[in-house]
Amino acid sequence: MIERTPGFDTSEWNDNPNTVAFIDPAKAVAQGAKFAIPRISYGLVADRIGPRAYDAYKSVGLITGAFQFCDYRTFAKYNVAAFIRHLDGRVPAFVAPDLENNETYWPGSWPSDGSRLTYWIWDWISEFKLTGLTSKILLYTNRDTIRQMRAAPILLAKIASEVGLWVAAYDDWEPTLAEIAPWTKWSLWQPQKKADGKLYGMESGDLDHDWWNGSLAELQAFVGNTPAPAPNQELLALGNKIIFEGQSLIQEGQRIIEIAGK
Repeated sequence: MIERTPGFDTSEWNDNPNTVAFIDPAKAVAQGAKFAIPRISYGLVADRIGPRAYDAYKSVGLITGAFQFCDYRTFAKYNVAAFIRHLDGRVPAFVAPDLENNETYWPGSWPSDGSRLTYWIWDWISEFKLTGLTSKILLYTNRDTIRQMRAAPILLAKIASEVGLWVAAYDDWEPTLAEIAPWTKWSLWQPQKKADGKLYGMESGDLDHDWWNGSLAELQAFVGNTPAPAPNQELLALGNKIIFEGQSLIQEGQRIIEIAGK
């Protein structure tokens, strides 16, 4: 049986700036969500609710990542520096540079040279590793961008061997291996179908829905957040017995000392 674990990603578009109310992630948990990925910045600019949303998701126990909608018009190191600054000490379970549909923000500026784009992405990954943060890295992209990156096959293969893939495939079917090669599996998939934002505690009508390719335990293992094993009840009972008997011995010893001192 193929297991999939549900989650979602958000940005300032999921909150209404004209209301006092904020997103209510407890509703997302009630809908079965296990992870959340807030946008922290778009390029060098902070997402209006990103850090606050991050804290809200963490507070209800969601595995919390973070992504940056990258501004490829400037150096990758400047993007990473801004991302770290806006995280403000937070250490996400995983991070993702977002390079898919970015041209909607900056029309006409998307690199036509696939090699140049691939090297930019590699620079982002390399710069993030220099920060010392231990967060796992996923490349957030789509099939068109992957095809473009194949202009630099050797570097693309290196990227695929070092970071996971979060693929925005706006269809009702999962990405195929041929579409995502050289990755041999996707880690996260954002399908076309949206979740009901209101049900998930958002102020927006729609919400980007994501699937982790595996079980919750596998996601926890991926981010290094394996839950503690259930306590051994027999050992707990034995420990309590030893503590009780030890207290009794201490009391008896004190009584003997009192008698001896008289």
